[in-house]
Amino acid sequence: MHSICGDPVIAHKGPDRSPLKPSQYSKGTLISTKTPVDFS
Repeated sequence: MHSICGDPVIAHKGPDRSPLKPSQYSKGTLISTKTPVDFS
C-alpha cells in the first residue's frame, strides 16, 4: 500500500480499489486540495 500524500485520511478513506462514497469523496477532495491525488 503506497501513500500518495501525507494525509493518512486520504490513504485510509481513498483506496483506488474501492468505490468512494459521495461523502468520502468530498472530504478526500477537500483535504487533497494541497496535494495532487489521482482518484480516477
